[in-house]
Amino acid sequence: MKKLILLTGLILLPALIFSLEAVFAPNPVTALPGEGINFSIEVNESTPFRGYRLVLNYDEELFTYNSAASGALFAGQNVGWWHIDDEPGELTVECIIFGYGLYVTGPGTILNLNFTGNSAGNAVFEISEFVCYDVEGIIIPGCSGEEGYFILGSGFSYAALQVWLEGPYQDGVMTTSLASCLPLESPYSEDPVSLTELPADMVDWVLVELRSEPEGAAVSYASGILSNNGTVFTGELPLLIMENTAPGNYYLVVRHRNHLALMSSYAVPFNNSGNYSLCNLSRSTNIFGNGGYKLVDTHTCAMIAGDADGDGVVAPSDRNDHWRLQTGLSGYLSADFNLSSTVTPSDLNEFWRINTGLGTQLPSEERGSWERADLRDSVAICYEFGESEVFLEGGDLFYQVEILASASEAGTRLGTGMVLLNYNADAFGEFIFNWGEVVVQPLDLLQTGEYPLYSLIVQDNAASRLAVTFEYLAAEGYGNLLPVEGMPLMRIIFPVVSSGGSAGLNFQENLMQGQQYYDDNATTYYPVLASDTDNTLLDLNAVEQDLITDQSISVVNYPNPGNPATTFEFSSQKEFNFRIYNIKGQLVNEFIGIKPEDGLLSWDGSDRAGNVVSSGIYFYKIETESSFGQGKVTILK
Repeated sequence: MKKLILLTGLILLPALIFSLEAVFAPNPVTALPGEGINFSIEVNESTPFRGYRLVLNYDEELFTYNSAASGALFAGQNVGWWHIDDEPGELTVECIIFGYGLYVTGPGTILNLNFTGNSAGNAVFEISEFVCYDVEGIIIPGCSGEEGYFILGSGFSYAALQVWLEGPYQDGVMTTSLASCLPLESPYSEDPVSLTELPADMVDWVLVELRSEPEGAAVSYASGILSNNGTVFTGELPLLIMENTAPGNYYLVVRHRNHLALMSSYAVPFNNSGNYSLCNLSRSTNIFGNGGYKLVDTHTCAMIAGDADGDGVVAPSDRNDHWRLQTGLSGYLSADFNLSSTVTPSDLNEFWRINTGLGTQLPSEERGSWERADLRDSVAICYEFGESEVFLEGGDLFYQVEILASASEAGTRLGTGMVLLNYNADAFGEFIFNWGEVVVQPLDLLQTGEYPLYSLIVQDNAASRLAVTFEYLAAEGYGNLLPVEGMPLMRIIFPVVSSGGSAGLNFQENLMQGQQYYDDNATTYYPVLASDTDNTLLDLNAVEQDLITDQSISVVNYPNPGNPATTFEFSSQKEFNFRIYNIKGQLVNEFIGIKPEDGLLSWDGSDRAGNVVSSGIYFYKIETESSFGQGKVTILK
């Protein structure tokens, strides 16, 4: 114990007062289920203090509290207040030294605890409150407690791992844009673990393998949860826990479903008791081989993006077999290299193109590492609607519209880009590309001479949003010049499943930002200006009436809504076909060769297989060789 020296009535403190942190010793704590678990709480700072209040939270189903005792730091002290409050799942301990000018300083143990682990599993003990009092009994500001990690079981070993992914990494943290798409079960068959709930800070799953030698076979695998701070979790713990793995030193390999694998440059110690070792693969000296990583900050390394098929090399197959099939789609996708939840041109240009030819640095291959500057110009690209038309073909009604493009400055050449177009599902149906009901044609800006410069890729980005990617295939300097006045880029032809409304077309401008490139496929146009809408351009119902004037069919439908049966009363001078479609444009039922003398048609609300359809809006079309009519009916059940 240190005593204070009194001079002219003042108390001289032996050291400056800094905040204290309560830590677990050891951390993690390991034990077998059913046995007593002894661990301590320590402080490592030399700040003088005379007491504390600590609140410890734990899983009451996994653990049972047994006892608490003052730690060695308070041995022999005049502890005048010692209080324990034990509630299920929460333990509160207070310890205060009585006496003028008395105190203790760390480092040292302040509390010894004993619990029993009830069953196998992993858990976190949380110090939710840690208050310390200085020599005069005043609360020391800023005191806190760390988490304690508990592993109950046998046959395991553990270490800690930090690793970053190129793409989601931004300024010391990774984005969690995949949150709504991540699967509860690991995608790696080597360790198919599953979760009941996804952590809020989860970036993606990774697979970790251990090797005894760099060239050796894997001795164990674990699916890990990669958090946005680069830490790999196993379950709730920020530790890499390898089941059925003896303690020892292992080379650690990290794999990700569309990034190149990394391996540690040294054998990482894995323990089954005591404190853990950290393998930090954000440092180049800790990574095996000569490169094989991407430098994403001055001293921060990350796994290289672009290996969509997971074969260990970024190659044309990753573009042709993955990106080209997925561009414009949203979800948990192999070509989403920046893990944004949508496959876009930036995945191709900022990752695949830059990294193509690179391979993993595991002992079987050796490739180099690359760096890339952030290239963004201040020239805007603008999209707007051009000429539009409604026309009748083969008895079906269609709507076509041109998309125009321009730049805010002359002299730039168009590279890869993407148009995201929302449309009125009542007029055109849903998922129209999936059902083969939409046509996209390249116009002046995408048309070239003998050799094609642009490739069109169309997808359904959402139920009522179309994604059209135009990929530039040639070298820099050969792309088409983008004018300052709107020039036709493409024509889109929609099938009309219900007339009487507007097309409702508008660009999804926010998602188009950063996806429009010069013909170097590296520099992006900025910003993207695409706020036009065609709602006022056409009245589909009026145009349709013009088209079917003088045709010889009239229809009365009752009851509407049907429940589920409904009747169509018609007058026609010719034999006709009657077809019913759902809102997606899919054929539900059809009646072929109806005679003019029939007069009535009853539909019992069933599809072609005889199953009663679900409640909703349906569209009908009546067609003869030369006439056309259509309408809408609602089914309620």
